[in-house]
Amino acid sequence: MALLDTEILRSNARMVSTIGYGIWLAGYKLRDKQNLSPAVLLERHAARQPNHPALLFEGRKLTYQELNARANQYAHALERLGVQKGQVVALLMDNRIEYLVACMGANKIGVVSALINTHVVGTQLAHALKICEPSYILLGAEHTESVRDLGDALPVPAERVLMMR
Repeated sequence: MALLDTEILRSNARMVSTIGYGIWLAGYKLRDKQNLSPAVLLERHAARQPNHPALLFEGRKLTYQELNARANQYAHALERLGVQKGQVVALLMDNRIEYLVACMGANKIGVVSALINTHVVGTQLAHALKICEPSYILLGAEHTESVRDLGDALPVPAERVLMMR
């Protein structure tokens, strides 16, 4: 029995090593020489396949063209708020299309999206928000009470907490 376990472990180790090499190779081939980012890839897909589905979630669909247009709206909104390249915007919302739209919009202007675990509350949530040092918090309505309960532990002024619909 021990021999069988050793065989399985060796096989798994080889598989992990192969996968790791594949990930490294993919990253190497996509280096800065092509200046690729999620936003650039989205714009390319929107130009090449504008009506092809980009996101499908719970019966909702966005094409690449629609996703790109909505991401541009988010990017412009963040710029109007004064958010600049390199700054952080925390995202605290359940899974939905707007989550990815917000991430792509932030990426378009070089803003970092801090993806906050939606299962943490109280001091853990306060800590997660504090360590990412966000300029703004984009909040799903379903987490309003969790953020409200933070009170003075909220790392940004209340006017920098923006409700997402």
